[in-house]
Amino acid sequence: MFKKKILIGCLAISILVLLVTGTMSAKAAKNAQVDEKKLSIVYQDSKIQPIDLNQGRNNVKALKNFKNKRQTLTIAYCDGAIQEVKLQQDVPDIKSYRFNCAGPTDDKRLNVVYYDGQVQFIDLKQSRGSVKALKNFKNKKQILVIAFCDGKIQEVNLKQAKTQIKSYRFHCAGPTISDFGTTKPPKDGKEYFKGNIYYLDKNTKKLPDLKKLTPVGKIFTRHIDIPAQAFDKGFPGVTDRFEWFAIQYKGKFHFKRQKGVYKFRLLSDDGAKLYIDKKLVIDNDGIHGPSSKTGTVTLNSGTHHFRLDYFQGPRNMIALQLFVTPPDTGEEKIF
Repeated sequence: MFKKKILIGCLAISILVLLVTGTMSAKAAKNAQVDEKKLSIVYQDSKIQPIDLNQGRNNVKALKNFKNKRQTLTIAYCDGAIQEVKLQQDVPDIKSYRFNCAGPTDDKRLNVVYYDGQVQFIDLKQSRGSVKALKNFKNKKQILVIAFCDGKIQEVNLKQAKTQIKSYRFHCAGPTISDFGTTKPPKDGKEYFKGNIYYLDKNTKKLPDLKKLTPVGKIFTRHIDIPAQAFDKGFPGVTDRFEWFAIQYKGKFHFKRQKGVYKFRLLSDDGAKLYIDKKLVIDNDGIHGPSSKTGTVTLNSGTHHFRLDYFQGPRNMIALQLFVTPPDTGEEKIF
């Protein structure tokens, strides 16, 4: 009888171990799905082109189809890295971008960016990590259909036709404290800009002399790329202020190209000024909505000094993007 009880006890312990191991394996399998690196392009004729992402799905910032590259998909990542993929068919033939289903993230914002610079903000019904596909059906040219991993569907009326979409831009998950930068500088040796954050007096109408102010914190970024959007989260870990602040970015950049005239375009809401090698190139100062100004500068190959002053006035829309057009390609891109 005693041996029988021991046998039953051992059997119970074995079952418990199997159940715990199974649960841990299931959790591990679920967690392993979070860093999905697969993307499939589905064409209107039902053909599918599989793509291996260079980074995890949650680090994808934008899926871009540039106008002058009708058969090239450009995948932009949150850390500034770019991956270009040759499409099997032309861009208008794409029916959807289909992700393998990944685990949840806290990211619930998608921006649709059009070729004319307009941005349409979409609040996802589920987290970004649960998005299975971004679909544009052939019979619904101005309806974006978002499919989630659990089978649920979200339909969004687009402001423009499908063919006018430049990119689907996700808010980046991960270490960013805001769209303006991260609290820690990159450690891979690549160039980046340091931004000092300043408080401004209410009703400031234009950029003040930031040398006279004391910074309240600092951030780091590689690219000046903040499309027009609502902003109310402040700078976690630094300040919760989301209006009446300024940022001054400074750094160096290196051009390997030969001497030539470079065209810069500065989009901002509110005011901003661009300086290169201590020379004012663009003055887009003042209180205003998203608007662009351009400037040109002749640059030699080598290292140059960069400074960008920006301020945000009253809540709660922001924008800050810097574009450059090199003399050899004539193609505008984010600086």
